[in-house]
Amino acid sequence: MTVKKYQIIIIILLSCSIIYFFTNKHGKRKLRKEWIKEVGIVRHGKITDFGFKIINENRHLDIINLCNINYLLKDLGPIEKKIHVSWKTKDILDLDFTIIKHGIKQLKDLNPEYTFEISDNDDVDKFIKKHISNNDYHLIKDKNIVEKVDLWRLLKIYHEGGFYMDIDRLCNIPFKDIINSEHKCILPMHYDIDFSQDIMMSSSKNIIFKEVIDLNLKRRREGCIDILTLGPITYFHAITKILLGNQIPRYPSKDNLIKLRSIISNCKYLSTFREDPPYNTLVYRGSHIGFDKTEFYEYCDVDHWTKNNPNNSDNKPYGK
Repeated sequence: MTVKKYQIIIIILLSCSIIYFFTNKHGKRKLRKEWIKEVGIVRHGKITDFGFKIINENRHLDIINLCNINYLLKDLGPIEKKIHVSWKTKDILDLDFTIIKHGIKQLKDLNPEYTFEISDNDDVDKFIKKHISNNDYHLIKDKNIVEKVDLWRLLKIYHEGGFYMDIDRLCNIPFKDIINSEHKCILPMHYDIDFSQDIMMSSSKNIIFKEVIDLNLKRRREGCIDILTLGPITYFHAITKILLGNQIPRYPSKDNLIKLRSIISNCKYLSTFREDPPYNTLVYRGSHIGFDKTEFYEYCDVDHWTKNNPNNSDNKPYGK
């Protein structure tokens, strides 16, 4: 073994020990020396073959953050067999639109072992009110339903677990071909820009979603009203804080992108997929069928969220 490898190993062990001794034992993240054992780097006081493989092949991988995320997720249960969808009305499965027939209807048919629930606007409002404080609810109660659903989906996945997907996505891949028995959370990426916020899959009580919810509510209290900021931007900021130890902006650098994907690919509880929607996604890979999203929205008298969003630079203090 080279001197450099010895130095790396010493750094790993010392870093874990330092964090262990200086972390408040009552803090949110109960960090332990078991991290390095859990991730498989050390067994019986020795570096494993897997540990050496990680050191040799992943120059960009932050070992401490990998240990951290493994420790944080390891006690979660399996991903609940629940599918969550939201729309203004619940009677949409039989509508004659491609995005319904090849989207949520096929999602339901491909996964018969999962419960399937469509929540309408009243359901969304009631669920939000039940799971946040009165002061926080006051800040969102009169907002557009799109903004409410952005928060509702986070609360739904955190409290109940399972799978959420926007109604305008296609689906032809069953969950059994996506997740395994060890997965606790799936984090697909929208190109190389950020994590896809219109599709979510996780075990309940996942600290990743708690972090997103807390950051969303915090920014509302600070006066933010931009839907893009409170949705995809906040989602990406919170997830990267958990995975990397600090928030990074969307459109990450090449190095940060490699770090993120390395952390996820080397964590047995996580998985990701680089999406190129609408025809190459986590749940759909296939032909370029007719995509009648615009016609469907017009039929349902629903505006796209960008129509009434106050898109100005003064309201984007947290990045692009």
